[in-house]
Amino acid sequence: MAVSTQSGVVYTGVCFPPDVRQMALRIAVDRAERKGGRISVSATLADLVREAAAKLAPARRQ
Repeated sequence: MAVSTQSGVVYTGVCFPPDVRQMALRIAVDRAERKGGRISVSATLADLVREAAAKLAPARRQ
């Protein structure tokens, strides 16, 4: 069940195979080291989805 908060964040559960979860955590650690801040798999996934959406946007306009 997803719960929306006043901040506009939706909390949800995502099931990953163990190897994907481990890689997502490693990417989050790298992201935190490069950008500063804390380790966040959620923020890392949000960044990846936004980047993919930006790449897909021009293709949808055609």
